[in-house]
Amino acid sequence: MAIAREAGLRLIGPNALGLIRPSIGLFATFSTLLNGVRPLPGRIGLATQSGAFGSATYGAATLRGLGLSCAVATGNEADVDVAECISYLAEDPETRVICTALEACRDGDRLRAALLKAADAGKPVIAMKVGRSEVGAAAAATHTGGLAGNDAVYDAVFAECGAVRAGSIDEMLDIATLCDVMPTLPAGPRLGVVTSSGGIGVLMADEAADGSVTLPPLPDHAATALRQLLPFAVPANPFDTTAQVTAVPQGIEGACEALLQCGAYDTVITYLAHVGLSPQRFAPMEAGLIEVQARNPAQRLVVVMLSAPEVTQRLAAAGIAVFADPSRAVRALQAACTLAARRRALH
Repeated sequence: MAIAREAGLRLIGPNALGLIRPSIGLFATFSTLLNGVRPLPGRIGLATQSGAFGSATYGAATLRGLGLSCAVATGNEADVDVAECISYLAEDPETRVICTALEACRDGDRLRAALLKAADAGKPVIAMKVGRSEVGAAAAATHTGGLAGNDAVYDAVFAECGAVRAGSIDEMLDIATLCDVMPTLPAGPRLGVVTSSGGIGVLMADEAADGSVTLPPLPDHAATALRQLLPFAVPANPFDTTAQVTAVPQGIEGACEALLQCGAYDTVITYLAHVGLSPQRFAPMEAGLIEVQARNPAQRLVVVMLSAPEVTQRLAAAGIAVFADPSRAVRALQAACTLAARRRALH
């Protein structure tokens, strides 16, 4: 540190796995992950104390087809800490969404300032704070030498400063995916569900009941429109189209549009089973869903289905996020709604 300060240099580490910047081919790390995958360029930034946590995260992101703007592992933080990395990512033009993983924080004011800076820049921050248990806190102290601190304090700081907390790497990437694909965060928590499976509709309703989204009933004019479109289905929210929807041209697209245009829902999630695994058969519906989203830019459309990577990428380019699992889609939407509400509270 003395040598670095005398020379005007900044130091990441010690005990750090380095950093990557895929867009310029910079992989300043000794992670053996690079033996198997090459992280993709994208708009998700990552700041983490734990190097292995970081490589596990950008490895999982790469296998999902997600790109990263930058990933930094700060280790024991003799100089640069995670808060400073968040502050950097808040200014970084390549970064749209920030993920961060903390074991401890030595400067609470600096962390709060960085989170507020990201919120002011309109960049969602999805945080993982490990060491919430007594055993985990002790492990954190032996790993990076930092004290994990009172977990409730971190929850309060994240809520106050417009960030949201994830409970796992998968959940963090789910939320980051949704925030990256959506041009804007949801305008509110009102969710409409269109499903070709009644059981999946019940599952999503259960997930919604446990979190920050609501499933308002269908307005009368929307119910009338759905009866005309699909007379064999019972108009409700969730709306179960039944398997007979396949006999109605643009039945799914029409149902989604009816919910988006009725004024009762900020986001509509539609469950389409595995149709995305047949790109040629799915092509007409794909085009229809993209048109529906384009005609309703103030609301968001999310698709749940198994799909080929190229299908997922085309829908993402149109602002439509794709999830394979309905529960994870609802939980990611809940987090996005929480981020939106906290941002509104800040401003």
